Amino acid sequence: MMRRTEEGKKGWQYRLRMAALCCALTVASWSVLAAPSAHAAVQIQTEDEVTKVDMQGGDIQISGSNMVWFVTGADTTRQVMYRDLKTNQSKLLTPVKSYKRELSIHGDLIFWADKRNTAPGEEDWDIYMFDLKTGKETKISKTVGHLGSPQSDGRYVVWGESGHKVYLYDLKAGTEKVIGDGDYPKIANDKVFFTKYWYQDAGYLYDVNTGATTKVIVLDEGEAFRSYAFDGTRVLTFKRGSDEGGEDTTSVVLYDLKDMQTPQKMVLVPPFTGKNLSHAALGDSYAAWTQYVDGVLQIFAGDMGTGKTWQVTSGKINQKDLFFDGDRLLVMNDQKKLVYKTMTRQEGQEEGGTTGQSSTAGTPGSWNSVISMEMDELVEAEIGPDGGVLEARKSGISLNVPKYAFQERSKLTLTVTTAWDKALKQKVAANSHPVGPVVKLSWKEATVKPLTLHIPVDVSKMKPNQVSKLSVYAFDASAGKWEDIGGRWDNERKEMVAEIDGPGTYGLQLTDITYSDIQGHWAKEAIETAAARHLVQGVSAGKFEPNAPLTRAQFVTMLSGALKLQALLGNEPSFVDVPKSHWSYVHVEAAVQAGLVQGDQGKFHPNEKLSREAMTAMLVRAEAWLAGQPLKVTDESILDAYRDGAKVSAWARPFMASALERKLLTGEGMNIHPGQVSTRAQGVVMLLRMLQNQGKL
Repeated sequence: MMRRTEEGKKGWQYRLRMAALCCALTVASWSVLAAPSAHAAVQIQTEDEVTKVDMQGGDIQISGSNMVWFVTGADTTRQVMYRDLKTNQSKLLTPVKSYKRELSIHGDLIFWADKRNTAPGEEDWDIYMFDLKTGKETKISKTVGHLGSPQSDGRYVVWGESGHKVYLYDLKAGTEKVIGDGDYPKIANDKVFFTKYWYQDAGYLYDVNTGATTKVIVLDEGEAFRSYAFDGTRVLTFKRGSDEGGEDTTSVVLYDLKDMQTPQKMVLVPPFTGKNLSHAALGDSYAAWTQYVDGVLQIFAGDMGTGKTWQVTSGKINQKDLFFDGDRLLVMNDQKKLVYKTMTRQEGQEEGGTTGQSSTAGTPGSWNSVISMEMDELVEAEIGPDGGVLEARKSGISLNVPKYAFQERSKLTLTVTTAWDKALKQKVAANSHPVGPVVKLSWKEATVKPLTLHIPVDVSKMKPNQVSKLSVYAFDASAGKWEDIGGRWDNERKEMVAEIDGPGTYGLQLTDITYSDIQGHWAKEAIETAAARHLVQGVSAGKFEPNAPLTRAQFVTMLSGALKLQALLGNEPSFVDVPKSHWSYVHVEAAVQAGLVQGDQGKFHPNEKLSREAMTAMLVRAEAWLAGQPLKVTDESILDAYRDGAKVSAWARPFMASALERKLLTGEGMNIHPGQVSTRAQGVVMLLRMLQNQGKL
């Protein structure tokens, strides 16, 4: 018995130290914190309603209009007091004096740990409940042990046993059972969140309805949960870690557990040196937490719609308790009166203040120095062979990971920054400008498949036809320049979608290029789009020569560049008339290796004018190459519908028929002009049509 008593004392001392860090959490809804753009400044207006309610006592807890707290006697025993916030009437609930701790309330049900039944020298605690509707006090725990931290969602109650076991109590059935190894469980909506031990690096979710337990959060090496709260789908935690110098750091982090396979992570306050974060709460639109400023515990808030953060209180007393009622924050003034702070978001020109997330460490006790606002959203997830999605909720930017892209679980990070870094912006070409935020992606493990980046676009701020000139760019740090990686426009979702092969920095850019000789030309829009997407170039300063004949080498170069073909160059050229010294040599070799072109008795005839049927054959082969499928056999009788269908060369008939069927090729009236020389404008239009058919634009 003595051994258990000594262990109990150690456990009690440990739990006493940690109890002050526990935070109550009430959440109605959540979205990722993100800063608005410079054109959408936001101010938060606060209206205070000072009540006559005294915030006296210890461990104050509020649920709706019910408030409970402990009053402590000279002998350190405690009793539970109750106040109706509507009438401000108070009464004593528990006349029995005993050692009590860890008070909580849900609706009309009040819970705490009580030592009234424990013999002197023992460290056993029981769990008690008081029902405000019936006025009845009940001991609900059946197991003898060092129990504590009771929490309820109205149907069930959970508590822990000295860091070893988690218990679930069914209020209706009156039954109790062990659901896992751990401590400090939180319950909401039939879900229980707990860690194995307080400073462990993993979080678990237990489903009351299925009985399944899932490991949902795995922290990095050296990180640990310092304290946390839970609302059924989200976990708010003060996460402990260390910086490069080995100093302890603390950060405020939200985890979204809706998808338990790929939980989302949102950093509200990035790591800074110190441990002075405490209580936290979430309302409908705002988050709040406490931090010491000049030795006084103050309340800070964050707008979860815009990312704006601000200091709520600046009084002379410690803000030890805070709660939300919708978007009303309950705080205490210097006279220890309960104050309802109703916060409303207003659009307008912002003067001063800060928006977004902190991204650099600050000095504890000087909150303004913590907020530098370099990033607006940061989300993380572990994704394995089953694939998944990493999404920044506010901006809507997401990274889709297909199945088997990763051969083992990998930690991915997505950072969204609204304001472009000056150095990155200076690298944007003169005829281009950034659209939307900068996206930074990171992971360590190699990928065997491309990932898909989705970047929404506010089309209301764009001129007609500008969407077609958007492209996704990747920053090449070694070369110090942005590279166009293409992307396609999803008109239904109003977003650009691009395949990426690795981590890096990405952003949307809009490019405006035009030529003096295409003004009024029927293909003007197509040529400008192709130029903006770096698929074509002019032939001289400011001129495109849209009606000039297109040569075989010119079109192969356009096609190879559009498909981003890479050639494996050998010792001998594939064609005797395209030597290594020829300007189109690399592109022709790439097209040969991709199966897009064929020669004629060892020759390619690069300077020969390109016929309509030859161009069509290259494009049909390109479609098959993009689709990763062999050429489909098409009924050639479709050619008979055109007057000049019989003039199509025998070798080109399958390609022309396929192009007509897929609407890659359209006739002019009742003719398709198979032998007609293609112009540069016609080549651009056909190239864009092929890329659009394959979902590449």
